[in-house]
Amino acid sequence: MFKMTGAAADKLLDSVEKERKTAEEKLYVRLSMGIG
Repeated sequence: MFKMTGAAADKLLDSVEKERKTAEEKLYVRLSMGIG
């Protein structure tokens, strides 16, 4: 393991959170359009 500063960890978590939200939004859009 390597140490990360709090800011770097926050940034990493933030980007992971954004990625997950984006994937969920894409899925939701596909389902609402009836092609999911």
